[in-house]
Amino acid sequence: MNKIIYIILLGLLSLLFVNCSDDFLDKSPKSLISEVDVFKDPNLVDALLADLYSRTQFQYQGGSNHNLGAWWQIGGEARVFGPWQDPWNMTYDIPDESGSKKYDYWVYGNIRAYNDFIQKIEANEILDPEVIKIKSAEAKFLRAWCYFEMVRRYGGVPLILAPQDKDVDDLFVPRNSEKEIYDYLDTELDEIADALPEVTEAGRANKYAAYALKSRAMLYAASVGEFDGRVQLDGILGMNASEAGAYWQKAYNAADAIIKSGKYALYNKNADPAQNFINLFLDESENPEPIFSVLFDGAAGKGHMYDNIGMPMGFASWNSNYGPYLEMVDYFDFVDGRSGKIDRSEFNSENHWDVHDLFGKRDPRFRASIFYPESQFQGKTVWMHMRSIGTRPADSDVPNAGPNRNWQRTGLLTRKRIDESYVNPLAGYSSTDYYVFRYAEVLLNKAEAAFYLNKSGEALALVNEVRARAGMFPLTEITEELIRKERQVELVFEDQRFWDVRRWRTAYDDLNTVYKGLEFTYDFDATDGKNYIVTVKNADGANPHIFEERFYYFPLGLGRISDNPNLVENPGY
Repeated sequence: MNKIIYIILLGLLSLLFVNCSDDFLDKSPKSLISEVDVFKDPNLVDALLADLYSRTQFQYQGGSNHNLGAWWQIGGEARVFGPWQDPWNMTYDIPDESGSKKYDYWVYGNIRAYNDFIQKIEANEILDPEVIKIKSAEAKFLRAWCYFEMVRRYGGVPLILAPQDKDVDDLFVPRNSEKEIYDYLDTELDEIADALPEVTEAGRANKYAAYALKSRAMLYAASVGEFDGRVQLDGILGMNASEAGAYWQKAYNAADAIIKSGKYALYNKNADPAQNFINLFLDESENPEPIFSVLFDGAAGKGHMYDNIGMPMGFASWNSNYGPYLEMVDYFDFVDGRSGKIDRSEFNSENHWDVHDLFGKRDPRFRASIFYPESQFQGKTVWMHMRSIGTRPADSDVPNAGPNRNWQRTGLLTRKRIDESYVNPLAGYSSTDYYVFRYAEVLLNKAEAAFYLNKSGEALALVNEVRARAGMFPLTEITEELIRKERQVELVFEDQRFWDVRRWRTAYDDLNTVYKGLEFTYDFDATDGKNYIVTVKNADGANPHIFEERFYYFPLGLGRISDNPNLVENPGY
């Protein structure tokens, strides 16, 4: 399906609310489409369903502004440029008894809309039964997504699967247990997968999107049991350690269903692994990797501004908004087997570095995901040094300093998903889709589940399949640490790491740190290509990021607790 069809569907939906009759007091204007009429017409049902998709938040703030990097900053991947932006505020305006603040995702307005749609479409006696089955399953998929987003924030939440009436007892719903929510996702997503077709138009859920969501959700359920194992708050929070194995198996099975279908594969069109990884996120022509995406089309009025604010200074009007932390750079090993983590003491005012070795010989996914000094982009060189020393030759193309926004924060910039074909891109006109699920994640989900199911050989093969596409040497053994490292490298800047370290229960150790960046000085007098002096700096000032033990479950907040006497607050708030 062309992306623009969703804009058309949303326009069609507006007909439900527009009265073009000359007499606005006419109780039955011919131009007004009633709710009853909506469920008689498949096109209007599609329009209403398109609205439900559009209101479902698959990406923080929809990716249409600088808040795109929220999970990157709080997950220790990259910081945003300005301390006025949401991701910065999320880092330091932390959850407390007043609520989870910008981490919040309490979407019972959406749940009510999904439930209403499901009830009405399933009661329909006019539409084709197959149409009814599919449309209902799509709405249930959206509902399942929202419950997954809530359970991974709060633990157990009220499970409401039908429209509520106005009875007080019906409205004041208590919290179900965390296990009950995951078990609902387990069975519901199987039923959704059975109801949905194998192939649908882009941007709509199909059978394998349901399995991808199930694989991810069951991975979370298993992790809470495996790495925490406590049941708290009279069962509302936690998963029993003894049941972790069953959820690892469910995650494994859901991923396996996608793999065995043969419908998806790793994107592998370009012989250069770095360029191939760049193209993976831009190529919309027979790309076998995306399973479910949020569609963007700037020309049709649904664009974003990631290219405009993400490109280096000198290439776009706003630019340089996302600076990767040095701690994330450490995960990218060199193609010759050297560790990507370099002793910080080596970055001093005496040592000189060849940036083409320091960065250009790392995992090709690094070159595809991060701009570093002298990266090539749009036929030009990206300069990122703060200053220069020595005597500058008159014919040198090297500036005395790179553009200030390029080096001001961490000395590096995010490249992943930036479209090089946009020249001086305008805000709101970028059309690069956002992948909610892609095949590489499915392989890594299955690998992680296999490892904890004592299938180490299978886990190793799956991880090596992902590494082979990236142009990295195969591992000869597999460990928990290597599985997690591969996940963080492959899925960097895809809104995964923050949630992964929470489910692994390593966030307290991983995220409480003063994150670092790099400063580059260009030495015109240096020889052998080692032109750079590289030193370490604090990327966010002296203040560390804060992750408290209680943040493994976010608070509901005093407002919700006072509104609903049947709700209980999470521990620590």
